[in-house]
Amino acid sequence: MAAAPVGSLVDRVLSYGGKFVSYEPAGRLSVEVWNVGRLRTKRWKDGKTTQLEEVVPKALAGFIRIALTARAAQELRIAQEREHQRIVEERERLQAAIKAEQTKVRALRHLAADWAR
Repeated sequence: MAAAPVGSLVDRVLSYGGKFVSYEPAGRLSVEVWNVGRLRTKRWKDGKTTQLEEVVPKALAGFIRIALTARAAQELRIAQEREHQRIVEERERLQAAIKAEQTKVRALRHLAADWAR
């Protein structure tokens, strides 16, 4: 492959740390799942004694585990948000009730003052 002009978009995309990167087939297969939220990577790949094709059931089970973990975390987040919203609404309801009671107390004091006069 011909080298791209220095500083061009192609040069920036095909380089890492200023060094040109070329991907060539190595005959080894790998599958990676990146969990960006947790900054974790799960990798299945060809090894010295095993081929990726032999660990496909384990890889699929790993995909399912990752998906279930992500779903559980999302459901937990949703439940926490609902609980927080419920608490906020309850607090607002209580504040409105307190203001209403304070208004009633003020009105009663005015009535009592008028009665005393």
